This record gives sequence, C-alpha cells and structure tokens, in this order.
Amino acid sequence: MESSGPSQNSLRTWILQMTLTCSRTTYKKLKKNFQDWHQKPKRNTKITEVMRINNKRETPIQLNGENIKETDRFTYLGSTVNKDGGGDDDVKSRINKARHAFHTLRQIWNFKALSINSKIRIFNTNVKAVLLYGSETWKVTKTINSKLHSFINKCLRHILNIRWPDTISNNSL
Repeated sequence: MESSGPSQNSLRTWILQMTLTCSRTTYKKLKKNFQDWHQKPKRNTKITEVMRINNKRETPIQLNGENIKETDRFTYLGSTVNKDGGGDDDVKSRINKARHAFHTLRQIWNFKALSINSKIRIFNTNVKAVLLYGSETWKVTKTINSKLHSFINKCLRHILNIRWPDTISNNSL
C-alpha cells in the first residue's frame, strides 16, 4: 500500500533545505550585526569611570576626545575594589550583606523542630557563602580575620542559643 502523501525522502530533503536556508539567514544576520558592532564601538563617556592603581601619571584618560571620570573605589560583581588595594571596605560590605542574610533566615534559627546540624548546614551554605564571596582577593590581616571570626561566632551563638551569662570559649564553639 502506497500513501498518497509526500515520500519520506522528499520530506527529509525539504526539512534539510529549510534548515540550511534558516541557518544561512541567521548566520548572515549575526555576521552583519557583529561587523557593525565591531566597526563602530560606542562607549558612553558619561557613565564610564576609570581607576588607576600604582600609576603616578596625572594626565586625564580620554575616550573619543572626552575625559573619563576617575574614581577611587567602585563595586564590581558585588565586591568593592579600592585604589589602595585594601579590603576593609569590602569586608564591611560583606559582613553587612551576610548580616542581612542571617536576619532573613531568623525564623529558621528560632524553629525548634529543626536540628542544630541542619541549622549549621543552612548557616554555612547561605550566610557564610555571602560573607566569604570574593574573599580570595582580600589581603588577610589580623583585623579582617578577627572581624570575620567575631561575626561568625556571634551568629553561631545565636543559632545555638548561647546567651551572655552562659560562658563558652570561641574555640569550643
């Protein structure tokens, strides 16, 4: 029995031709868009800022004949970058963001049915991750180290319900 519709081979050929036609059209559009973008780079000099690190030159940097604004610090991917390379501002910012994450999870810390191990795991995955994001770029100093440890210990004391009159060392925490 033969069907009256198109043969399987002609259907495959038609699909292949349509795919190639669409691919050629898409490729041509992408190539033209890339060439247009590549040939005419446009940068907005009003919002573009530059930061010099270890550079003694004072001449302004220009783009398209306009001076670009210089800055001492900026935020990039959630981390604060300073001209002097210090991480104090970034650490303060990270501690504040982690504090916010910790307070957002307040109901979990007060939930009695949840085990302490589960609470610690939630703390490590949600709060510590926020706290230590970008920490590989920080200069590790005693003050930064003590700030981080005091924040973590404060959070753990809250999670474990250790209040002021109860004394427990930070090491056993």
